[in-house]
Amino acid sequence: AEEMLKKAHEIHSRIGNDMGSANALDVLGSIYRAQSRCREAEETLKKAHEIHSRLGDDRGIANASHNLGSIYRAQSRNREAEESLKKAHEIYSRIGNDRGTENALDDLGSIYRAQSRYREAEEALSKAHEIHSRIGNELGTANALHGLGSTYRAQLRNCEAEETLKKAHDIHSRIGNDLGTANALQVLGDLHRTQSSYQEAEECLTKAQNIYSLIRDDLGTGNTLRSLGRLFSQRRQYEEAQSLFCQALSAYSRKGSSFSRAQTLPFLAETYVIQGNFLEAEESLNEALIIGIQLNDERLQAHPLEICHGYLAPGQSTA
Repeated sequence: AEEMLKKAHEIHSRIGNDMGSANALDVLGSIYRAQSRCREAEETLKKAHEIHSRLGDDRGIANASHNLGSIYRAQSRNREAEESLKKAHEIYSRIGNDRGTENALDDLGSIYRAQSRYREAEEALSKAHEIHSRIGNELGTANALHGLGSTYRAQLRNCEAEETLKKAHDIHSRIGNDLGTANALQVLGDLHRTQSSYQEAEECLTKAQNIYSLIRDDLGTGNTLRSLGRLFSQRRQYEEAQSLFCQALSAYSRKGSSFSRAQTLPFLAETYVIQGNFLEAEESLNEALIIGIQLNDERLQAHPLEICHGYLAPGQSTA
């Protein structure tokens, strides 16, 4: 598909068919994004956006802006993601494209939630849910409910979170969306874990893990293994937790997600510290800190430093 699209773009460019060239770039950029080839995706979609802008093609501009926003979001470039998604949302709303409007709102809600801007997240996701429901888009409705449930959970509004996430899970299950089903189970499992409902947490997380493995979703697999590792740590089953964290790191490496590795390494380090393996703990914390610095993410840098200062034995240090 990639080679065919490159050839299509070359032909459209040679014969002066700008719209055909832009459309080929749009699809090619989406393929790169799905493969986590973020640099190539960004370059390709920027070219598409430039052509759509020159042609005055509002729908094309909005689609390219939305896809660029998704790429920035995947790289935690939240400011750029927000700008691109707001632009896409404004155009979709102006031209009456409900599907584009609701999808842009979904993604904006996720960005706001990641930045702890919960009021804005809830507002965006509620609007998205309203549009999804009005036009009968069950998948969109479930995704918006999932986003709202995750937003409630982040605010410790646990009853609302559980009720909303169960609704999302039920819709995903009914329409046969395995990824959505697993995602809802994963968040529900984490919710139960933080409430010390360990049996319910393990059941949800194990079901989610089985689905992620079946559909070969490395990111979902890693997230669920990390949650299970935290669950076993809370049960003081540290050897099992250590194994789960290591499996999660392997899944993130396969996916190429250094951000997720940096989130997980401090939890692994804690299991090493508790078992007296200070050298391994220091190595894990060093790697997490280096990734945090490379990504210029203060939160990723803070977690390993907190563990270093709070737990490592005298004489141990993190460079």
